[in-house]
Amino acid sequence: RSFFSAQERMPALGRLLTGMSTLLALLAAMAIAGANPRLINGVAIPFAFCLFSLLIAVAAWRRLPNARSYLAAWGLLWGVIMLRAFQQQGALRDLPLPADLPYAGFVASALLLAYTMHRDIESLQANADTAMDRLLASQIGEQERLAAAVDARTRELQQAISAAETGNRAMSAFLSTMSHEARTSLHTILGYARLLRAGAAGESDTRLGIIENSGRQLLRLINDIIDFGRGQAGAVTLHPEPMSLAALADHLDGSSRLLAAERENRFAIDLTADLPAAVEGDEQRLAQVLQNLITNACKFTAGGDIRLSIYRQAAPETVDGATWHTIGFRVEDTGSGIPPQDQERVFDPFFRVGDAQRQPGVGLGLAIARQIVRAMGSDIALASTPGQGSSFSF
Repeated sequence: RSFFSAQERMPALGRLLTGMSTLLALLAAMAIAGANPRLINGVAIPFAFCLFSLLIAVAAWRRLPNARSYLAAWGLLWGVIMLRAFQQQGALRDLPLPADLPYAGFVASALLLAYTMHRDIESLQANADTAMDRLLASQIGEQERLAAAVDARTRELQQAISAAETGNRAMSAFLSTMSHEARTSLHTILGYARLLRAGAAGESDTRLGIIENSGRQLLRLINDIIDFGRGQAGAVTLHPEPMSLAALADHLDGSSRLLAAERENRFAIDLTADLPAAVEGDEQRLAQVLQNLITNACKFTAGGDIRLSIYRQAAPETVDGATWHTIGFRVEDTGSGIPPQDQERVFDPFFRVGDAQRQPGVGLGLAIARQIVRAMGSDIALASTPGQGSSFSF
């Protein structure tokens, strides 16, 4: 049944063979238990003959592989058995048959059966090899397809990177040109507005003041957009040089006090006594970051306190003859604070918290500050409680 796959190819015959095999097993058990051996042999032998003959005959009729060879071997075996039985009964005494002919038939039947089984095993092995070859070919084809897809995707990514780099270079060139042209024109307008205000009075001075303030606001917006665009293009450059932290604080103090006073805020600066007299850094960029943070604090604080703290975070380290200081900067306010769900988004470009739509600006101050601080190798940390104020530090 296994060699011919009877259960799959001939289900009805497979079930019949299962039942007959069960009956043969029962007869064998009865023989072992001491039942009449003649009765058992008289039933079991013909039954087995019918069983196997039926299987082989149907398989040969269905033209299953090697079925005819099995049929020939089985027929030869039963022919020899019948010949031997007739000899023992004396029915073939007059025929000149060699005495060893049945044994020769047994040997021939066994050889034919062994040869047929060998061919069957070879066929099974060949089918297994063919299936394995198909599987390997399928795997190789799939690997080649994946490799081709990866190569194509890699080329697309390389092209996209090249296009992005080209776009960044074009953006940098455009921003450089815009920076010069726009700022030159605005500085000219602001210069003439200041000259006209020097000799103006009354309503003319008020109108010229509006022009000057509007021009300054426009200049700040242009500076923010240009600085943000440079940061997005990876063009934030630093120019470290010797600078004084005390001088930086003095520079920020005057303008920050005026800005804080617009909403009746109080501004203060704290410098710890252990700060070094001079450090190396980009004073202009550092002042830009602090001014953005202070401006942001002034926008969202009314009648409160704003404080800039500059302090040393750790003991200085000496490396290759140079002394390295880790300086901390913190801008605190007692304003409206920032809700927890908005505390990371405030650094996104153009994001504005709460009623910020009534405040001047386009929402780039904190984004630009983070770009510059990251270019310096640090980042801005935010701590805020709604209704109590905020603290930005780096």
